[in-house]
Amino acid sequence: MLQHRFGAGFFVGALVIGAPWLLTSGLLDRPGSINASLGQIRSIHLQPVPEGPTGPLFVPRPRHQDELPLQLVQDFVRTPLPAPLNQGHCGGGGDLIIVLKSGRSITYGPCRWPWQISELWGAMIESGEAVDCAAQPTSPGHVCKGLALARRRPFKTAF
Repeated sequence: MLQHRFGAGFFVGALVIGAPWLLTSGLLDRPGSINASLGQIRSIHLQPVPEGPTGPLFVPRPRHQDELPLQLVQDFVRTPLPAPLNQGHCGGGGDLIIVLKSGRSITYGPCRWPWQISELWGAMIESGEAVDCAAQPTSPGHVCKGLALARRRPFKTAF
């Protein structure tokens, strides 16, 4: 009789702990895609969650100081776009928001996003920092210092 109660308690405990984890883990998410091409994109930007300053706006034809050419990151925009992942419960992070010319907004994040979006996210950050360094070469940021040092010394390999 004692073994039966232990087994039932173990099962109930695993269910209580495992069910919420399984529902928020993304394992049950259906892989999918959004049929949108690079030519249909109006803008892409990063937005901290719950609040904070946004990153630069990547657009096909920049017209303002806070806009960068979409061409800088176009190789990282996968087509078709991956479907956003179920977020479950999370306290913050950031969103990558793609706005299509049709007006549709596709939000990835704030806590989880497909690996393809992680690549795009990284390219957006690196492009923004590189453009800032080019505009202000004496900027004290570590990225600008690294780029300046890289320009001064020739590329060397171990071979």
